[in-house]
Amino acid sequence: MWTRTRRLSTQSLYRRYICSNHVPTSMLSTLIGKKKITEAALARALTSGTIQAAESSFQEVLAHMRTCPHFITEPVISDGHDSPFILAVMTYNIAQIPLHFNSGQDKRVAQEVLHEFADSTSADFMSISLMVKDCKDMMKRLNRPSKNLYYGLARYIFHSYGLNAHQQPHFKELNAPNPLFLKEMDRMLEPLVWDWEMILHEFKLST
Repeated sequence: MWTRTRRLSTQSLYRRYICSNHVPTSMLSTLIGKKKITEAALARALTSGTIQAAESSFQEVLAHMRTCPHFITEPVISDGHDSPFILAVMTYNIAQIPLHFNSGQDKRVAQEVLHEFADSTSADFMSISLMVKDCKDMMKRLNRPSKNLYYGLARYIFHSYGLNAHQQPHFKELNAPNPLFLKEMDRMLEPLVWDWEMILHEFKLST
């Protein structure tokens, strides 16, 4: 799908733009108010860190898929085939941005993230934007009738890696993921979701 280029790690970006002398951010916000961070800097930190975390998490998810008790055959997925997984995680997080910002700022933050995402891959901005749009649309379709996009995240991953072929006959015939598998995936994906409540509580965004 793409070839990623190595970027500065989240922790480095976090220390550079957000953290200060290892003082807890909650204490800083109490003493001096919210710490300012630009939209571009936040986008860099979130994107770089999410990609790095997703790369690591994919190995754990892959191990689970290979040994999943709900499958009767083992999926054949290479260790490096993490692009669909990363795309799904980034797409879900980008889709949540409008829920936390006013009109105008949400578009700026989303655009900054998309630019950073494109810079982290061999794809250009327009290509990444289309990939994210297509991924989001697929999540919605796979998750109907539910409108909670988070549950579409695990379904998208299930579909992208062709896991239906490895299911028990009942679910395979339904062409639907085993609910137990989805529940397990939801727990594994949760740490990759951006905590906007914490971010907006601790930091004040500027252009």
